[in-house]
Amino acid sequence: MKRFTKWTMIVLLMLTTVQASEDYAFTEEYRLLNDMKLAKKQSSLIVEMRQSLSADTIDREGFQSTQSKFNSVILGLTNGDDSMNLNGTTIPSIRVKLDDVNGVWRESQKTINMALSNGMYRESAIQQLEILANKMSQSISEYNKSYERYKQRSKLSSIVDTHMGSSIEPTLFAFNTIK
Repeated sequence: MKRFTKWTMIVLLMLTTVQASEDYAFTEEYRLLNDMKLAKKQSSLIVEMRQSLSADTIDREGFQSTQSKFNSVILGLTNGDDSMNLNGTTIPSIRVKLDDVNGVWRESQKTINMALSNGMYRESAIQQLEILANKMSQSISEYNKSYERYKQRSKLSSIVDTHMGSSIEPTLFAFNTIK
Protein backbone atom coordinates (compact mmCIF):
# COMPACT_ATOMS: atom_id res chain seq x y z
CA MET A 1 0.00 0.00 0.00
CA LYS A 2 2.86 2.39 0.79
CA ARG A 3 4.39 1.67 -2.59
CA PHE A 4 1.09 2.45 -4.33
CA THR A 5 0.76 5.74 -2.43
CA LYS A 6 4.34 6.67 -3.24
CA TRP A 7 3.84 6.03 -6.99
CA THR A 8 0.53 7.84 -6.99
CA MET A 9 2.17 10.90 -5.46
CA ILE A 10 4.99 10.80 -8.01
CA VAL A 11 2.54 10.57 -10.92
CA LEU A 12 0.43 13.42 -9.55
CA LEU A 13 3.52 15.57 -9.08
CA MET A 14 4.61 14.88 -12.65
CA LEU A 15 1.17 15.77 -14.00
CA THR A 16 1.10 19.08 -12.15
CA THR A 17 4.60 19.83 -13.44
CA VAL A 18 3.50 19.20 -17.02
CA GLN A 19 0.40 21.33 -16.50
CA ALA A 20 2.47 24.15 -14.99
CA SER A 21 4.97 24.06 -17.83
CA GLU A 22 2.15 24.44 -20.35
CA ASP A 23 0.61 27.32 -18.44
CA TYR A 24 3.00 30.10 -19.36
CA ALA A 25 0.81 32.87 -20.61
CA PHE A 26 3.47 35.54 -20.64
CA THR A 27 5.28 34.32 -23.76
CA GLU A 28 3.14 36.85 -25.62
CA GLU A 29 5.01 39.49 -23.66
CA TYR A 30 8.19 38.66 -25.56
CA ARG A 31 9.58 42.09 -26.38
CA LEU A 32 10.67 41.18 -29.91
CA LEU A 33 7.57 39.26 -30.98
CA ASN A 34 6.41 41.91 -33.48
CA ASP A 35 9.99 42.40 -34.67
CA MET A 36 10.24 38.67 -35.33
CA LYS A 37 6.95 38.64 -37.28
CA LEU A 38 8.00 41.57 -39.47
CA ALA A 39 11.43 40.02 -40.04
CA LYS A 40 9.65 36.97 -41.45
CA LYS A 41 7.56 39.21 -43.72
CA GLN A 42 10.78 40.72 -45.06
CA SER A 43 11.48 37.42 -46.80
CA SER A 44 8.25 37.72 -48.78
CA LEU A 45 9.21 41.26 -49.81
CA ILE A 46 12.54 39.95 -51.13
CA VAL A 47 10.69 37.27 -53.12
CA GLU A 48 8.34 39.94 -54.47
CA MET A 49 11.29 42.09 -55.61
CA ARG A 50 12.96 39.07 -57.21
CA GLN A 51 9.79 38.18 -59.10
CA SER A 52 9.40 41.76 -60.29
CA LEU A 53 12.93 41.78 -61.67
CA SER A 54 12.32 38.43 -63.38
CA ALA A 55 9.18 39.66 -65.15
CA ASP A 56 9.27 40.89 -68.75
CA THR A 57 8.24 44.38 -67.71
CA ILE A 58 8.90 45.91 -64.31
CA ASP A 59 6.21 47.85 -62.47
CA ARG A 60 8.55 50.58 -61.21
CA GLU A 61 6.05 52.13 -58.79
CA GLY A 62 5.19 48.78 -57.22
CA PHE A 63 8.84 47.79 -57.08
CA GLN A 64 9.89 51.06 -55.46
CA SER A 65 7.05 50.75 -52.94
CA THR A 66 8.24 47.25 -52.00
CA GLN A 67 11.81 48.52 -51.84
CA SER A 68 10.75 51.36 -49.54
CA LYS A 69 8.82 48.99 -47.23
CA PHE A 70 11.79 46.67 -47.00
CA ASN A 71 14.14 49.54 -46.24
CA SER A 72 11.97 51.08 -43.50
CA VAL A 73 11.34 47.72 -41.79
CA ILE A 74 15.01 46.70 -41.84
CA LEU A 75 15.94 50.04 -40.26
CA GLY A 76 13.16 49.57 -37.69
CA LEU A 77 14.36 46.07 -36.86
CA THR A 78 17.83 47.42 -36.22
CA ASN A 79 17.09 50.69 -34.45
CA GLY A 80 13.43 50.44 -33.46
CA ASP A 81 10.48 52.33 -34.91
CA ASP A 82 7.45 53.38 -32.87
CA SER A 83 5.21 53.83 -35.92
CA MET A 84 5.64 50.14 -36.82
CA ASN A 85 5.77 49.00 -33.17
CA LEU A 86 9.34 47.73 -33.65
CA ASN A 87 11.58 47.66 -30.59
CA GLY A 88 14.93 47.07 -32.24
CA THR A 89 17.35 44.79 -30.47
CA THR A 90 20.53 44.80 -28.47
CA ILE A 91 20.90 41.00 -28.58
CA PRO A 92 24.35 40.60 -30.17
CA SER A 93 23.61 37.53 -32.33
CA ILE A 94 20.51 39.13 -33.87
CA ARG A 95 22.22 42.50 -34.20
CA VAL A 96 25.15 41.01 -36.14
CA LYS A 97 22.79 39.25 -38.57
CA LEU A 98 20.73 42.42 -39.07
CA ASP A 99 23.92 44.39 -39.73
CA ASP A 100 24.82 41.78 -42.37
CA VAL A 101 21.38 42.22 -43.95
CA ASN A 102 21.82 46.01 -43.93
CA GLY A 103 25.24 45.71 -45.60
CA VAL A 104 23.99 43.41 -48.35
CA TRP A 105 20.89 45.58 -48.78
CA ARG A 106 22.98 48.73 -49.32
CA GLU A 107 25.09 46.92 -51.92
CA SER A 108 21.99 45.44 -53.56
CA GLN A 109 20.29 48.79 -53.95
CA LYS A 110 23.00 50.06 -56.28
CA THR A 111 22.70 47.00 -58.51
CA ILE A 112 18.89 47.06 -58.35
CA ASN A 113 18.75 50.70 -59.39
CA MET A 114 21.02 49.93 -62.34
CA ALA A 115 18.76 46.97 -63.24
CA LEU A 116 15.70 49.21 -63.18
CA SER A 117 17.26 51.54 -65.72
CA ASN A 118 19.14 48.93 -67.77
CA GLY A 119 17.86 45.36 -68.19
CA MET A 120 21.42 44.14 -68.61
CA TYR A 121 21.88 44.24 -64.81
CA ARG A 122 18.76 42.27 -63.91
CA GLU A 123 20.52 38.93 -63.43
CA SER A 124 23.09 40.53 -61.17
CA ALA A 125 20.34 42.21 -59.13
CA ILE A 126 18.49 38.91 -58.77
CA GLN A 127 21.69 37.26 -57.50
CA GLN A 128 22.11 40.07 -54.97
CA LEU A 129 18.53 39.52 -53.79
CA GLU A 130 19.25 35.81 -53.34
CA ILE A 131 22.20 36.69 -51.12
CA LEU A 132 19.96 39.13 -49.25
CA ALA A 133 17.32 36.40 -48.78
CA ASN A 134 19.97 34.10 -47.32
CA LYS A 135 21.14 36.78 -44.87
CA MET A 136 17.54 37.56 -43.91
CA SER A 137 16.91 33.87 -43.30
CA GLN A 138 19.90 33.79 -40.94
CA SER A 139 18.55 36.74 -38.96
CA ILE A 140 15.11 35.11 -38.72
CA SER A 141 16.81 32.00 -37.40
CA GLU A 142 18.42 34.09 -34.64
CA TYR A 143 15.03 35.61 -33.74
CA ASN A 144 13.59 32.08 -33.53
CA LYS A 145 16.43 30.91 -31.27
CA SER A 146 15.92 33.91 -29.02
CA TYR A 147 12.19 33.26 -28.79
CA GLU A 148 12.71 29.58 -28.00
CA ARG A 149 15.08 30.52 -25.17
CA TYR A 150 12.49 32.97 -23.89
CA LYS A 151 9.79 30.28 -23.92
CA GLN A 152 12.05 27.83 -22.09
CA ARG A 153 12.77 30.38 -19.40
CA SER A 154 9.10 31.22 -19.16
CA LYS A 155 8.20 27.56 -18.66
CA LEU A 156 10.89 27.19 -16.02
CA SER A 157 9.65 30.30 -14.29
CA SER A 158 6.11 28.97 -14.30
CA ILE A 159 7.21 25.63 -12.83
CA VAL A 160 9.33 27.28 -10.16
CA ASP A 161 6.55 29.69 -9.24
CA THR A 162 3.94 26.92 -9.08
CA HIS A 163 5.98 24.57 -6.91
CA MET A 164 7.87 27.02 -4.78
CA GLY A 165 5.01 29.38 -4.08
CA SER A 166 7.42 32.18 -4.77
CA SER A 167 6.31 35.77 -4.50
CA ILE A 168 8.88 36.77 -7.12
CA GLU A 169 7.32 38.14 -10.30
CA PRO A 170 7.44 35.27 -12.89
CA THR A 171 8.55 37.50 -15.76
CA LEU A 172 11.76 38.26 -13.90
CA PHE A 173 12.99 34.79 -14.82
CA ALA A 174 12.19 35.25 -18.49
CA PHE A 175 14.91 37.72 -19.45
CA ASN A 176 16.39 36.91 -22.81
CA THR A 177 20.12 37.02 -22.26
CA ILE A 178 22.52 35.44 -24.66
CA LYS A 179 26.08 34.62 -23.74
